[in-house]
Amino acid sequence: SKMIENYLPFISYAPVHFTSAQTGYGVESMVDDAIDISYNLRQRVSTGVLNDAIRRAVGEHPPASVKGQQVKVRYATQAESSPPTIIIFVNKPDLLHFSYVRYLENTIRAKFPFRGVPLRIELRRGSGTQTKEERLKTKREAGLAETARTDEERREAKRQQELEAEGEVIGEEVFYDEEDGDFEDLDDDDFTEDNGEEEVEEDDEDASKGDKA
Repeated sequence: SKMIENYLPFISYAPVHFTSAQTGYGVESMVDDAIDISYNLRQRVSTGVLNDAIRRAVGEHPPASVKGQQVKVRYATQAESSPPTIIIFVNKPDLLHFSYVRYLENTIRAKFPFRGVPLRIELRRGSGTQTKEERLKTKREAGLAETARTDEERREAKRQQELEAEGEVIGEEVFYDEEDGDFEDLDDDDFTEDNGEEEVEEDDEDASKGDKA
């Protein structure tokens, strides 16, 4: 596991599974984990909760100043999902070291359910408050992400309904009609009527034999 992390540091967020193609060892648990992780792609974090985590992280470990210029992390918001995209507004984004961005990413991963999915972190220049243009853009991005998530939920619900309809078991017996080459419904009344006619014919035959005797 450590060797894989050393060779593939850019996907360190991905869980490692050991499998065997010959015996099938570990394949089932890997697929189950992949299904669980797929739900994390659509996770969304409210701006208030996200900023609370960012403020705590910055308070515990503030960014270093560069050549006397202080770097300030203003606020953050999740603009998209699938994959989750976090936009962090900074007064001087060009001076924020990549190691500090990784620190913020690890903080977000530790606080929120983003295990196993790529997390996009975008830095943007921002003052203490959002400008009107920034507010509109953030609102538009959030609206598009919400629409995409709603559409995905609707498609998933439709797929579930179709699967349930296909897997529905109808409690009727059928028989094959050789003449029509098709299956027809077979009701209990069909058995009752046929059996009744046979019984009547048998009774008539017994009665005739009795009269002759």
